[in-house]
Amino acid sequence: MEKTLGDKVKQIRKKLNISQEALAYGICTQSEISRIEQNQITPSYNILLEITKKLGVNIHFFTDQQNILRLDYIEEVKQQLDAARRDRDYHLIKEIIRSEKDVPAFRIEANKKYLNWHRGIILYHSQNDYQNAIDILHTCLSDKDLSKLHTELDIQVLNSIGIIFRNESELSKATQYLEIGRFIAQEFLEFREKRIYLKTLYNSSKVLTDSKDHKNSIKWCQEGIKQCIRREEMFLFGEFHYQIGRNYVLINNTEKGMQHWKKSQDIFFLQERNNLGELVRKEIDSFYRYGIIK
Repeated sequence: MEKTLGDKVKQIRKKLNISQEALAYGICTQSEISRIEQNQITPSYNILLEITKKLGVNIHFFTDQQNILRLDYIEEVKQQLDAARRDRDYHLIKEIIRSEKDVPAFRIEANKKYLNWHRGIILYHSQNDYQNAIDILHTCLSDKDLSKLHTELDIQVLNSIGIIFRNESELSKATQYLEIGRFIAQEFLEFREKRIYLKTLYNSSKVLTDSKDHKNSIKWCQEGIKQCIRREEMFLFGEFHYQIGRNYVLINNTEKGMQHWKKSQDIFFLQERNNLGELVRKEIDSFYRYGIIK
């Protein structure tokens, strides 16, 4: 039986793990999305066009079943880029971008922005081109008005911009972008990337530590730990403990600082991330010997 337009919208939305509320944001109401998916109403062309942009497919998807294959292909490329980004394999990212940039599926605006996000990462982390990286990353955002951002890609790009500004010691700018990303992630938790909220909390906490706002840095780390426990998620669990410890050491509460550093060390070893566990162990030893914080 041929799928209806509503079936197709629901299929893609669920495949990308986007809530009805997040899909509707800035386009229509959540109840309208629900009625579209239940085939109770047919959306106007303009609304359908905005829905396809957010879902990252061409409007012809809704009349062409062959585009299902394209959606699977796009998801596979995105997974390859995600893995390369986690491994900081900038050469592989560059190769993927080179091979995919002329593929028709990646000429669709949302998918093109996804590739350009990685181009910005390459420009900064591989080629040290700070200003062009920032310029390209800004073109990947869904709106020039930062208060209107709402997509998963927006959060990822805001994180990347915030990290660059932190590396360049522009802490007020880093805080601005990371706080917007954290707010969006908190509002829309049903994204494809389940760990995105934890990332925003961790990056925000590091910038706050650099800015000597230790109280709020500890606050976001504690929120991250709470989220990890609630989700039974070990991602960044050790890092959150380490960052709390760093804050306490910097405000001369050595006892609490060492407690969290030792927890982070144990977590890293339990996760078999022995290189990180060893780094924390050495930092603890150095602090006890010389009072040095790296």
